[in-house]
Amino acid sequence: MRSQKKSGSFRRKVLTANASEAASAIEAVSDSSRGEGKDLVLPSQQEHRRASNAPAAVTQAGHQDVQYLHSAPRLWRIAFKTLLIRSQLVAQFQAAISTVESILSTSQKHVDPEPDKEDVSFSEKVKALIRTRGASKTSTSITAMEVLLTSRLTSFRRFSLPQRLKFCELLQIECHPPGKIIILEGHVSTSFYFVLTGKVEIFKGCGDEKILINMLGKGSSFGDRTMSVLNDKRTATVATVETTEILQIDKRDFMSIAESGSSKELAARAEQLRQLPDFASATKEFLESMLTYSQFVTIESQQTLSTQDTRVLQMFWVLSGSCRCVRTVPFLRRHAAQLDGQQVVPYSTDLPIEPGDEVFSENLNICELSIGDHFPGLRLPSRCQLVRSPRGNVISLDRKECIRAWAEDPNNVSPVTVLTNTKVDIMIISQSEFLEMAPLDVLVVMFAQRTALDVPVRSLQMAYLQKRQWEHYKKKVTGEVLGRRKK
Repeated sequence: MRSQKKSGSFRRKVLTANASEAASAIEAVSDSSRGEGKDLVLPSQQEHRRASNAPAAVTQAGHQDVQYLHSAPRLWRIAFKTLLIRSQLVAQFQAAISTVESILSTSQKHVDPEPDKEDVSFSEKVKALIRTRGASKTSTSITAMEVLLTSRLTSFRRFSLPQRLKFCELLQIECHPPGKIIILEGHVSTSFYFVLTGKVEIFKGCGDEKILINMLGKGSSFGDRTMSVLNDKRTATVATVETTEILQIDKRDFMSIAESGSSKELAARAEQLRQLPDFASATKEFLESMLTYSQFVTIESQQTLSTQDTRVLQMFWVLSGSCRCVRTVPFLRRHAAQLDGQQVVPYSTDLPIEPGDEVFSENLNICELSIGDHFPGLRLPSRCQLVRSPRGNVISLDRKECIRAWAEDPNNVSPVTVLTNTKVDIMIISQSEFLEMAPLDVLVVMFAQRTALDVPVRSLQMAYLQKRQWEHYKKKVTGEVLGRRKK
């Protein structure tokens, strides 16, 4: 009896102990499943494995202990099944979350960027005025359109007020998707265009022979290069880079309106060009070509004309006002015992960076552009040469090869950012078109010109550091002198 009571008591203790361990194991596995997800081996399971491999020759009490331990796996199986189901559910839930996040991130990548709200509003206003113009046939909508287009389209401002009003009577709006060819090289010209929103590219050739001439954004115009003759053919292809809205006018209407301009205005503009150093000895024919191929625009102060490290496709001359050229130059700041605990040195891509070093940039004012100055400088590609006579005079230049070299050169970028100091009037012309029409003697002079924009980055860095050291020295001396006076 006593033996049976002890045996029952021992059984209850073993089961109670195992139940307690099972609960602890469940909690431990639950925490592990939320953590790294590593496999867990329970201590009691190890004891059970060791007990199941024990020798057959054991005592009676030890044999009973082993029997009770053999009854424990049923409880462990239930615990492990519960944990397995729970871990599977957690894994499936996490996988579902990951799938949803990946779907959301993928869908966000393919969402088209929202158009500029200001551009959309401007476009809608123009469309509304065109509809009103067609319905009412009154001068109110035409005047309102002229004011709106003049405020937003820089190329529209180059025409006189009477011409702008006539344009507004006839302009039609078109919308084209990316990659749409608007003008095809070699085809007869039929229209003139203003870019309302979006961007277009102008190029010659196709495929591997494609040469980029220019990129035009909102506010620009194109199609007037072949407007002098009715049946003249296009000299380049124009295609949209993104969704683009343009204002179109028939070529005959454009020529009729353009010819209504005063001959005195053209003569005054030609005389203005002749005052510039680059065109002082230019022929009348060349100046007339410049007037045909150029755009004359007015830009307010503190506006960006060109951005550093962007492709150079246009040239511009300052006709009034002034601009400044700013270059962003990199430096490296290192910790040092002197110089207030830091040292600034010129930075280059081949300079090793140590722990604690900091790369930073400074915007340096390189020079100013005043009336008669042009930007950027005209550079002769390294693979092109000026053919000279035995006497040393330049007699020819492969202009097409120069244009091709500029288009293929990845370093043909703007060395500085150009900002307007004041309200400026500028003349803009495509770099490749200027090369094609300019007399050879003008090109030779411009190829030889060198300005502050040609100074190497290393020289700019050293000049800045010298100025910085001088200012630091002046500050130190000033502080010492004032300190002595106070004493």
